[in-house]
Amino acid sequence: MTTKSTTFSEGDLVTSSLFSGVAKILRLHSADKAEIAWFFSPLESEVNNQVADIGTLVLAKLYEESTVFFRSAESGLWCRGRYGGPRPENKHLLIVRSGQGVVVDMTEIFYPNYGQGLAMNPAHFLAARSNDAPFFYPLRERFVSAWIKQRAACRSMSSLISSRVAIEPHQIAVVRRILQDQNPKYLLADEVGLGKTIEAGLVIREHVLELNRDARVLVVVPKALEEQWCQELVGRFALEEVMKEGGRTRQIRLCSHEEIADPTLQAWKPTLVVVDEAHQLASHAWSEEQTLKRRYTSMATLCHETGVVLLLSGTPMHGNERNFLAMLHCLNEQAWTLDTAGYEHFMQRVAERERLGGVYSALQPETPNIMIEECLEELSDLFPDDEALYALIETVRPLVDFIADEEGEERSEKILALRQWIGEHYRLFHRLLRNRREDPSLACLFPGLAGLTIAHWSVKPEDVTLDELLEDWRASARLSPEKHRHITADNLNAWVDALFTSPLTYSRRARLALEQGSASEYEQNYLEQGIAIAKQEQRQKDEQLMTTLTSWFASHKEGKAVIFCNEEAESVHLFTKLGLQSPWKVSRHEPDKFALNSNWQVLICDKRGEDGLNLHGKERLAVHYSLSRDFNRFEQRMGRFNRYSGNLRGLKEVESLVLLPERQGLSSEWVTLLDKGINLFQKSVASLQFVLDEQINQMWRRYHLKGIPEISATTDALGGENGFIAIERKRVLEQENLLSMEQEVIASKAFSEALMESEDDAEQRALDMLQWITKALNFNQQIEENRTGFRLRFERDEYKPRTLVDVQTFIDNCLLGLDFSEGYPPSTAIMCLSRSQSSLANNTYPFRYGQPFVDTVWQLMQSDPRGTSMAILRMMKMLKLPSPQFYFHFQYLSSAMLTGDNKLVAQRQGDESFSPRIESFWLDANGHDVDPRVVTLLEKPYDKKGTALYEDMNLREDVWPQMTRWFEPEAWKNTVLALTEKAKQRQQLRYPSSDELPVDHRLMAIKAIILCSPETFQVE
Repeated sequence: MTTKSTTFSEGDLVTSSLFSGVAKILRLHSADKAEIAWFFSPLESEVNNQVADIGTLVLAKLYEESTVFFRSAESGLWCRGRYGGPRPENKHLLIVRSGQGVVVDMTEIFYPNYGQGLAMNPAHFLAARSNDAPFFYPLRERFVSAWIKQRAACRSMSSLISSRVAIEPHQIAVVRRILQDQNPKYLLADEVGLGKTIEAGLVIREHVLELNRDARVLVVVPKALEEQWCQELVGRFALEEVMKEGGRTRQIRLCSHEEIADPTLQAWKPTLVVVDEAHQLASHAWSEEQTLKRRYTSMATLCHETGVVLLLSGTPMHGNERNFLAMLHCLNEQAWTLDTAGYEHFMQRVAERERLGGVYSALQPETPNIMIEECLEELSDLFPDDEALYALIETVRPLVDFIADEEGEERSEKILALRQWIGEHYRLFHRLLRNRREDPSLACLFPGLAGLTIAHWSVKPEDVTLDELLEDWRASARLSPEKHRHITADNLNAWVDALFTSPLTYSRRARLALEQGSASEYEQNYLEQGIAIAKQEQRQKDEQLMTTLTSWFASHKEGKAVIFCNEEAESVHLFTKLGLQSPWKVSRHEPDKFALNSNWQVLICDKRGEDGLNLHGKERLAVHYSLSRDFNRFEQRMGRFNRYSGNLRGLKEVESLVLLPERQGLSSEWVTLLDKGINLFQKSVASLQFVLDEQINQMWRRYHLKGIPEISATTDALGGENGFIAIERKRVLEQENLLSMEQEVIASKAFSEALMESEDDAEQRALDMLQWITKALNFNQQIEENRTGFRLRFERDEYKPRTLVDVQTFIDNCLLGLDFSEGYPPSTAIMCLSRSQSSLANNTYPFRYGQPFVDTVWQLMQSDPRGTSMAILRMMKMLKLPSPQFYFHFQYLSSAMLTGDNKLVAQRQGDESFSPRIESFWLDANGHDVDPRVVTLLEKPYDKKGTALYEDMNLREDVWPQMTRWFEPEAWKNTVLALTEKAKQRQQLRYPSSDELPVDHRLMAIKAIILCSPETFQVE
């Protein structure tokens, strides 16, 4: 439907910016005023009459295949037609059915409107004897049933079933919370590898589908992750059409952290802002550097001015409280201020919740009564004014006193109810959603860490290692600094870094120092000796690498090894050497040149490979060829493997390998600290990142003075049952207990299982939807050559039935999923009935609720009565019926009708409380349920050619006038409307409304079958 300006005549169809829908001019009162009204149905052909200023009206233009109505000149009944285009003298062709059309004046054409708060009422069409052909009814009935069942399965969160991703319960818990919130601003704080990108991608897709052309999504990411984000949004969520320049629309923009202060981004007025690694920008809130401060301010301003906000950060809060406050300020500037008072309030709340976290952890049925009683006393002390909490405490007390049993169903139930209530009402931050790997329900989704293997190369008794040489040089320089210009307190760490990187790196640094001149003969000897030792150790280290890898691959036939180097020079060296000497397929990670494929056995990475790569799989070995003084880099490396792997089978824990000289030294002491002190190679320390950083940095500062013993002492302080790591892990657990999404994940697990079960018959439902699209609407289904899926095309072949939809309106409403590469009109993208098969094929998407093409069909059906009503005479051949027997079939949609600013959010909330359902049933002319034996007869398919039992006649507009003696029009109308009201009352009794949960009952389709026999129509 388009519009154009012109002069007006009575009967013209018009639109205006002042009202919705297409109105009809009934009368022109003057040159400036016109009386207009809207057509809703044959019983409401002129509704909402009003006088409009002609200057506000625009003439509407109909597209071919638009659904319109007119009165039959012969019968006087309202008929549905398809607009066939203009004809001379202001005449227009309307196609009534295949091969039959009429030419009418514009004054006779009425456009159906269902956009002014009224839903289409199929009963009106049947009551006015303007029912549709029997062919369409069962096809539409099955489409509606299938679409609503899929909506119910995903609770109106369509991205859950229309994306190419396998989704875990913890991710569903996050997405549900966001999509069911009228104020969706959240910090997604899942630990690294739990799928924050998937959670954000699902919300982005849902947002684009919901707002259509009004959606403007800004995704702010570190520059190194831009390409990865682009690939995820395109490959998993099919959003390419709204991302690229020159596409139909560009509604998703990616920018780097450095670009966030660009004023054009704020002027664009995003409707959804996503910031990945938001803690990096949050740290700038406290910066004195104006450029950095401006980036944070820009992020905060965008968040405050945008309706939907997702900040992504996997960093722990423990030790990082200031940056967390800065992120929370972006979500609610009034609740979380960045001044001194705001920070003190924040830290006070953290301390209170840390104390409460211990109580929360202890509130478990297996906890002894005496400890439960202590928890109850502590809760009473913490919150003396909370009456609701006090009431719950009092229900638990008699069940845990000194004479009570330690077990019992009621005891467990009351303790868990108290625990759940605390979790819901005393959560640390309600807009911070965090899942942790250590949660028992999530641990199984990751390969896990198998620990560390150390491969030693041999050292002769008379040889000196680089570790020993550097330690001796450090001690000498500490005693006689005037004799050593190249090793000082300021640059000692640089020499350690060179040692940890590789012997060759150490050698290069020593050569450079020699070229600059040494301070003494002692120093020159250290440098020259280092160059000589490095050459030998490089050869030994590489030989040991080959030996160890050969042994590992012998027992891991399908395994893959990733070698981590600190610098590009080392990765090039190893790539060349292994490429020449090894039997394996060796690749080098070069992200600025080539995309990484999976056809490798050994992958060599420099520092760039520690971030952004997904390397998880069945058997994996992480070779830490280069060490690092930064323990976080080891965490990052292993995070490439120890990632979400719920969709993979046969995974083994990730093994780590380090190559060291067999004699103890600086390198081995540092590895011992990582392995025994921190337990880094067996358990993630991501939650301790910031507090542990401080401990390790202090150690390296003291190393200049104390040497290797300082590392050994730090190992002892960190490790053990009462060491720093154990104490801090306990603090983190207590602090993060109230951030836990435990209850939501439990609920989402049940939801996830139900969603998976719904897939058992989802292909049949998809087929039911496809039948309406191909058989009723005449879309052309074309199977792909490789049979991975199909496309749907608009049929425009003059020798074949045309697709029965208005092409332009369809394209305008369908934002995603259309392929214009072969011209106009477009085809769909490749779709597949099987969701599992679509996940395996590139660019193939599941044919489900939530696919834009399918949803556009549904949307257009809401204003197209085709197939919503039918009426037939069923002439019985073996029964004598002296009078006609009327039976009516109703299809009702019952769903919750919650209210809110965002109607779709309210719909999701309603679906959560009351699953939408389609129900069909039969009533007789008195409004009673029909005998099942009669229903069996009524359910038999329409057959105009007849069977041995019956023969059917379609009661269309040219037949109805012949039936008036038996079916008087006014009586027929009253009967249909009265029975429809009884049917609605039946549903209202079955699913009653309440103040908290109003339930709406909407008639989706109605059909009448009138049983008769030849005797019925005998005239006396």
